[in-house]
Amino acid sequence: MKKNDKIKILLSIIIITMIVTWFLAGGAYNDTGDFTKAAITRGGIFDLILAIMYSFYYKIHNVFFIFTIGGAYGVLSQTKSYRKLVDKTVELVKGKEPMFFALTTFLTALFVSLSSEVLVVFMFVPFIVSVFLRCGKDRLTALSAAIGGIFIGIIGITFGTYGVENMNKTLEFSYTNGIGFKVAFFIVAYVLYNLFAILHMNKYQKALDETEYDPFLPEELDEKGKKRKTKLWPTITMFVLLAIVTVLGYINWETSFGIELFNNIEKGFEEFSIKGISIFYNIAGSTSAFGNWKDLMGASAILIITTIIISFINKISLDDFLDNFCEGIKKVVKVVITFGLVYTVFVIVSWYGWPTTLINSIIGSGKFNIFTLLLAAIIVSFYYIENNYAGYVLGSFIKKSFATKSLATTLMLNSSFGTLAAILPTSFITMMGLTALDISYKSWLSYIWKFVVSMLIAILIIISIMVYM
Repeated sequence: MKKNDKIKILLSIIIITMIVTWFLAGGAYNDTGDFTKAAITRGGIFDLILAIMYSFYYKIHNVFFIFTIGGAYGVLSQTKSYRKLVDKTVELVKGKEPMFFALTTFLTALFVSLSSEVLVVFMFVPFIVSVFLRCGKDRLTALSAAIGGIFIGIIGITFGTYGVENMNKTLEFSYTNGIGFKVAFFIVAYVLYNLFAILHMNKYQKALDETEYDPFLPEELDEKGKKRKTKLWPTITMFVLLAIVTVLGYINWETSFGIELFNNIEKGFEEFSIKGISIFYNIAGSTSAFGNWKDLMGASAILIITTIIISFINKISLDDFLDNFCEGIKKVVKVVITFGLVYTVFVIVSWYGWPTTLINSIIGSGKFNIFTLLLAAIIVSFYYIENNYAGYVLGSFIKKSFATKSLATTLMLNSSFGTLAAILPTSFITMMGLTALDISYKSWLSYIWKFVVSMLIAILIIISIMVYM
């Protein structure tokens, strides 16, 4: 089952999820938090195929973004400056891998903890993976370095809006509510994740050669004679600018921090006109102010622009650019399929709603219990894929039934979601990464389970302190 095991697992989950619609009715909580059970609506073969098709349509921006990453790195990997950048970074990191691992996960986690979108981090995943593989580390280490900060950031989300907008709106929370506990979750997750990762690295101290699994730089990078003539600073500059624009675009400055600067700048550009024409605003085109980037089209655009500029600097012809871009896209086709199948699960449960019925049978009594709540969190994380949807599904119920413990409930749901995203087969973050590096799901389970179990125990302890002390 190792070959294409992620796709096989997801197809099995999709079929089982559809079969359950024949036996378990859906349901939903209304605006007042009361549960309403619907009649059984059975899904058929046509519905199954339609759900798969609709999942790609529903997330077309994300699909385009993943293809853009593949195409961009297909081009970048053929430029001398990018290859030199990887080599120079390896020289800098060699022998200091644990420190670089800790720094990478911290910066990623900090961004996610403050941001409105997590998938945008994947723009930098191929680079991080290439560096660790060329440092002689195994694929599990390379992948966990590249995506681990995403889990940490979700667990300890502070002023970020990702996954919490619906719940905050329903419960009328501000982003400062429970900030001390949010920071505690962040610190605990960061320490535990890096502890287990570094222990794994120390276990495999002997240099490995798994560069053949690198999707974009599988061949040797050694071109000493040519690389001496290659200027590195333009590529570094473009990557730094890419990171800066990403941070500016996907942190909601006004909502989270009350900073209106970027909205005012956009308004100024829009109002500045010559003979009634908003010159700068129209040149920029259809874009939003920094901090208001809600989807991944902005990230796709800046990644394409960055790639074009680096290609121009490296004198890549248009034909080579197009050929390499298409080759890069081919390398992420399976990643896109995996992503779409994960969201097929979400589409099915949003259509039929039976997991909500199951959740109601566990916590519907309205009696707060951290263990039953954790079980409900597992079901939410497994089936509803996006944490923001949990606010839509459970927000009114929490407001009604757990009013005095609503903050603790939402923090537990969110931190559990981030933790379980590291291990569940319906986590698009995990499954995309495993697919890209051809790592079996079984291997990842054996690697990550200690962190997940330890973090869930820590969550129970922190929530217990919050509620009962």
